[in-house]
This record gives sequence, C-alpha cells and structure tokens, in this order.
Amino acid sequence: MTNPFNFETRTVKLNSDYEMPIIGIGTFYLSTTQAEESVYNALKVGMRLIDTADIYGSYGTWTLSGTMRLVKRNGHWIRFN
Repeated sequence: MTNPFNFETRTVKLNSDYEMPIIGIGTFYLSTTQAEESVYNALKVGMRLIDTADIYGSYGTWTLSGTMRLVKRNGHWIRFN
C-alpha cells in the first residue's frame, strides 16, 4: 500500500482519488464574528481547507456562505458536519 500523504504538496489522496490539503483552519470555539474573520483571512492568504460545523457554535455553514462568495471555489475544501 502506498502512502496517501504527499508532504511536498501538503496533500492527502482520498479514496475518491481527490487530493485534499492536510493543513487547514477550524472554527471550533470561535464566535461567529471570529469565525468569519478567521476564515476570510485564511482564504485570502491561500488556505484551502476549512473545517466547520453547526455543533461548534460558530454557525459555520451559514457564516461561510458570504465568505465563500469572495473566492474562487475550485480547489477549496469545506467540511460541514
């Protein structure tokens, strides 16, 4: 079995054959305002993996909707629970 992690490109190959970034930002323990600002700035500097969930209390699913309109969606990974 080959190693699914590629540390040169900082990605992991999923069973679906997609490559997902291994470094990202999460919204756990952030207020809605902190989550919006953090995600906006992370996307602005090129981060492509966002981990969020309503259970985190930062209301990530609707918080991110406005932020994601500001960036090209191709190549971004958003994890909603």
